[in-house]
Order: sequence, then structure tokens, then C-alpha cells
Amino acid sequence: MVAKTNSALLILATLFLTACLPTQMLKKHTSVNRQKVFSGNIARVNNALEHLSKSVGKVSTIAFYMTYSFFKQENIVPALITDSVLNVAAISKTLTNQAFSGTAWVVYSSSDIIGLITCAHVVIFPDTIYSFYPENSKSLINVAIKTKQKIYITSIANEGEATLVAYDKVSDIALLKLNVDSEKERPPVIGFEKGKSSNFGWGTPVYIMGFPQGKKLVTRAILSKPRRLNNDFFVTDALYNRGISGGPVIAQSDKIPYFKLIGMAASASVNRIMYLEPHVEKSQTFIPQGIFRGDAVINTAQVIKYGITYSVGMENIIKFIYENNEALTRNGFVVDYFFKK
Repeated sequence: MVAKTNSALLILATLFLTACLPTQMLKKHTSVNRQKVFSGNIARVNNALEHLSKSVGKVSTIAFYMTYSFFKQENIVPALITDSVLNVAAISKTLTNQAFSGTAWVVYSSSDIIGLITCAHVVIFPDTIYSFYPENSKSLINVAIKTKQKIYITSIANEGEATLVAYDKVSDIALLKLNVDSEKERPPVIGFEKGKSSNFGWGTPVYIMGFPQGKKLVTRAILSKPRRLNNDFFVTDALYNRGISGGPVIAQSDKIPYFKLIGMAASASVNRIMYLEPHVEKSQTFIPQGIFRGDAVINTAQVIKYGITYSVGMENIIKFIYENNEALTRNGFVVDYFFKK
């Protein structure tokens, strides 16, 4: 009975002492704990992004075109285009080019090749481009025919010219092959566990790394509950800029593993606008802010709606790899070795 009474008194004394701790001391203790949690979280994020950055490179594509121009009265239409028509009817031919840049990340590495994933729209250019006279929508001003295309990977170890191995325009996925020197340093395969965006809920923090405007940057965004669009894409509020296409998306979790690779940034929501611009011949000149007298043509442009970014899910990237097994094998890849460190 005495032992029980002493125990009860000890518990009451402990509770009394705890309750009598100064409020400032309790607040300080709580603040210190929160600071430790916050600092630990920041350290994990920094470490994860540091590892991610070593696997992410810039992809630059340039396509070269031979452009043939025609007089209006020739009434040249696309169906008439042949080598002989181009040689006889063209009043001039000019070598032009179009360029685009985006992001790619390493998903495969062997002794002599590296495989990188990016968006198809970053590396696919049309074979033929037609431009028509405004007065006659069927008569060609010029036709541009692609003669060659080059793809370069930079901003990672062992950079160089890459080859397009496979692509899917609908899913907006492409795989590039980069031949490497076995004696040089090589970028690591992206080292995060693969995850499904559908397993993450509203408000999950995600990080996207890429090259918006050509600069290597990381963007933090929030995942909206992924209601799928044709089962191919999920949505975040990332501030999309040109050049981030193809950037890997990792989702943060409060459980181990703290980060999972859930997809690839692909596109933004846009507004399409129509506007008038002067139809100016090459021989014409005009004064900026002056009065223009002549024909005007209707043109279109896309204006990005910032804060709505669509990303391709990892499920579709993995599916794409296995569906293109034949093409990958011809190019020296072993499908089961993808995403292996």
C-alpha cells in the first residue's frame, strides 16, 4: 500500500513539474523540433535534386530545309511538287533552318551507349512545310523540304550528337541514343524509384528539373488529383516555360522512399489567338510605327496560360519502352536494363 501511494505521488509530482514549466520554454522546445524537421526536409530535397541534376541534360534539335519560292501566277500547288517542278518553276531556293530545345534524362547506360527520354515534339520536325498566297489558299508562295536534322545533348557528362531511336507523337515520348567514350565520365541513370501519379493525392509537392529558356532550373509545383486525360497525362500548377519540355517530375512523400519518379513535363495549357499582320514582300521596306498601306494576312499564335502544366505519366513511358522493343534492340539496347544503375 505504501509503495502504491509513493508511486502515485511520484506521478503527480512529475505531472505538476511538467505543467509548471514556463510557457516560453515549451514554445522554444516546440520551435526547435519544428526547425529540425524543416531543416531535415530541406536537406533531403537538396540531396535529391543534386542527384537528379547529374542525370538531366539539355537537348537541342536543328532541322535544315531547302526552301523553294514561286511566282503567284505559276499557281503551284502541293500535288504538283516534284524534283523537276522544283528545278524549273522555282524562282529561288534558300537554305533555312528551324531549332528547338528541351530537356532529356538518362534512363539507360551500357559500356558504349546511353539512352535518354525526352518529349517527341522536341525532336520531331515536319518533312515538308507549305506556305500559301493569302489571295489563293491553294497557290504556294514556297515549299520547305527537310534535308537533314541534328540532335545534340549538352550540360551532362559525355555530351555529344544523339540519334532518334523511337518516338510516339500521341504520348509525346521519344528515346534518344548517345554513343559514349567508355574512358570518359558518364552521367548516371536517374536513380529514383518509379511511382504512379495516381497514388499521390491533392497537394502533393513535386519538383521538375529542366532547361526553361536554356537555363538549368528546378521548379516546385503542386499535384492536382490526377484525373487522367486519355490515361496519358496528369496536371500540376508548375510555371511552364519553353525548354522545360521533357523534364523529369519527382513527387515528394513523408515516407521512405521520400521521392518517386512519376513522369515527365510535356506541355502547357495555351490560348490560341488570331491577329492581322502586314503582307510584306522581300523587296518591300516599311517604317516601324509608320502607316502601312497594303494587304494584311491573318496569322495565329499560342499564348501560354501559366500555372497549368501537363505531364506524361511513368506508366506510359515504361509502356513506350516495351512497345518499341524491336527498334531498341536493333540499336543495341536491352529493354530489361532500362532504369538500372
